[in-house]
Amino acid sequence: MSSPFSGAGFRLFVLAAAVFAATLLAASAAEAQFEDQYGAPVAPAGPLAGLQVIVQNDTDGVVNAGDVLVIPGEYTVTEGASVTLQDADATQGTLIDGQNAEIEEGSVVITVTADPVINAPGANGVLNTEGLFVVASTGIFPKAGGAAAAQTEAGAAAEAAAPSGTLPETGGALLFGVLGGLALVATGGLSLRYIRR
Repeated sequence: MSSPFSGAGFRLFVLAAAVFAATLLAASAAEAQFEDQYGAPVAPAGPLAGLQVIVQNDTDGVVNAGDVLVIPGEYTVTEGASVTLQDADATQGTLIDGQNAEIEEGSVVITVTADPVINAPGANGVLNTEGLFVVASTGIFPKAGGAAAAQTEAGAAAEAAAPSGTLPETGGALLFGVLGGLALVATGGLSLRYIRR
């Protein structure tokens, strides 16, 4: 009786394993390239999430140095605070205090000093001023008892009731690799069975 690790059966098994490895490698490389190039969209979070942004001092319809963005209310701002914005075509960009913006408290006043960091490219990869609203914020808190605190509580209740616009990670590349591997192993096993006859 011949060994299953010799002859045509072994070559078929090695070929199937090589195809599986190449498929898994290509899928993981494609996923990594997308994440490296665009980053992941920011999920809604923070007390400013969902609030509209008033754009002042804009001349070209794009968020860039010199623009002043205002979010009405009464807020305190800590050093290094950040605000992630989304425009009408779903482009998301982040402005960070001390890096590409100066963020002041009271009504949140953001003086843009450099281009925002683009988190999700949307339709054109440029953060436009049209339809601009806050997706997330860090280091910004409503002052107790102010209108912003009531507005934030109402926004949080609406956000909790609404379905999330951010899809969970499904592990598509990993699932594809596992299912592809199972299919190749099954094919190899059946092939070995027929070769042994």
